[in-house]
Amino acid sequence: EFPKMEEKRRLNAATVITAGLFYYVTTAVEILPNLEEKAARAAEIKELRKEISEKDQIISQLESRLIKRIEKLEEPTGGFTWFIRLFGWK
Repeated sequence: EFPKMEEKRRLNAATVITAGLFYYVTTAVEILPNLEEKAARAAEIKELRKEISEKDQIISQLESRLIKRIEKLEEPTGGFTWFIRLFGWK
């Protein structure tokens, strides 16, 4: 009688272990594609941040140039003349 109980316990333990392994494998199969997508998105976000940083620098440079040009302007005599001087056409 005891050997049969022991065999039954081993079978139950093996079933539980197999079920657990199956759960982890199926979960991993579901998670891996999500991780790949997240990694790809993270790389995309990093590239976008780099582009934004570069464009911010360009905007900063243009702002400082514009401020310097405005500071160089004399007292405006007329709207159109001031506008022409602002962009360095005269």
